[in-house]
Amino acid sequence: MNIGIVGYGKLGQALEGRCRDFPDISIKYVVSRRAGQIRPKLDIPVITAEDALRGSIDVDCMIIAVGSERDATDTVLAFLERFNTVDCFDMHRYGTKHRKIAENGAKNSNRTALCMSGWDPGLLSV
Repeated sequence: MNIGIVGYGKLGQALEGRCRDFPDISIKYVVSRRAGQIRPKLDIPVITAEDALRGSIDVDCMIIAVGSERDATDTVLAFLERFNTVDCFDMHRYGTKHRKIAENGAKNSNRTALCMSGWDPGLLSV
């Protein structure tokens, strides 16, 4: 499976580390606002969200590893236009709203959105 990781904070870095343990998962891109300023441990290209959304990126899924409070819902919605997504939205109070927005975005773009998969256990336990 070819994936991209959107966000390279603690969760994005943890995902990069865990994916090394699974030879059937290949990280093709890290997507970050700080492209040009970060260096993943693995030899993975770092691109901006703008480049990912308008480029010819070929991945099976984008894992959304950004903060739930400010960025997650908008980021999921933007990436669903071109990619299947997995997110770890963890603000339970707003979970139903987030899921409905992602569900509508997925339906409108004929994509799949796995929502609120959690941090740990969850994406950190990949």
